[in-house]
This record gives sequence, C-alpha cells and structure tokens, in this order.
Amino acid sequence: MVVYDFNYTGWSSYDTLAFDFDNTDTPDSKTTKDWQNSPTHRFGIEYALNEMFYFRAGGYYDITPVKDGFVSPELPDVTQFVPTAGFGMQIGENFGFDLAWFHQDAERESALDDAGFSAKYHRIADGITFSATVKF
Repeated sequence: MVVYDFNYTGWSSYDTLAFDFDNTDTPDSKTTKDWQNSPTHRFGIEYALNEMFYFRAGGYYDITPVKDGFVSPELPDVTQFVPTAGFGMQIGENFGFDLAWFHQDAERESALDDAGFSAKYHRIADGITFSATVKF
C-alpha cells in the first residue's frame, strides 16, 4: 500500500501573541508573530509480509510557517524532512499491535527582530510509540 497526505494549515491567523493582565503590576506584552500558511506533505508505504506482519516506512516534509526575523526560543520552527518507520502485527481477528518511530534533526539560524537578537537552534528528537488493539 502507498499513501500520500497533503495538509495545509492556516497559520496566518497567528499574527500576534498578546497577554493582557488584569493586575496593573504585571505589564502587558505583545509580540508580532506574522506566521504564514504552510503545507505539510506526508507519505508512506506498507508491505504486508502475510496477514500477520506489516512493515512500514515513510516520512513527512514540513514547511515552516515562521518567517526569518520572527523565530523565537519558545518555538524555533524549521522546514524539515522527518523519516518514519513502523511495524505491525495482527494476531488473529481480535488482537494486534503497532510500533512506530520518527526522527527529527533540524537546525535553523535566524533572528527575532522585535527583541533584537538572533540565535542558532538545533533540535534532535526521536519518538517511539506503541499501540495495542483488542476487539471484543
């Protein structure tokens, strides 16, 4: 099986991060975000060895909505390709499990113009998931 998924997110509605506090001792803050709408492309293949074992491989290409000049430490986003892999096992009609993995290794150097600083961000993350299905 071969699958492809296209996702388009309307990030442009996230134009400002504002905090308006009722307590006058706490100053309000407003940060311009100016994010852009952006797509994500996801794809994968599944190979069924038989009716019991399933092997999966794929990935996604995520295009950042954050323009240069607006990259901040709370979410240093980056355009990236992320590989994925998985394994599934179906034991009879009523029980199965799946194991999946993804790996992110992304780097971006940019500025946050409103705050007057720039930084280099490097993120490495591995995610592993396990799920079990039981049918009654």
